Amino acid sequence: MAKVKDKDILKHYNVTIRKVSEVTFEDVFAYDKEGAEENAEESCWGGHGQYCFEDYEFELEAFEQTRKPEEVKQAWIELFGDIDADEMFERG
Repeated sequence: MAKVKDKDILKHYNVTIRKVSEVTFEDVFAYDKEGAEENAEESCWGGHGQYCFEDYEFELEAFEQTRKPEEVKQAWIELFGDIDADEMFERG
């Protein structure tokens, strides 16, 4: 069986975004810290946090919560229900 590389393991992150104020996105799933920070930044401008940091440059810091597939899947289900829970590990 081929060994799975770390870059191919989906992980669950909390990403704290701060500048003037601070908010933590607890529902970020990514393959690495940089991807988690990028996903959270995109969410600031287009998701539920839309415009919360308008006109500000901000700092991001991702904190890995887990990389164990069963725990990542459980976190997904707790946040989003079982929609796409089986497909979430498929890359591409």
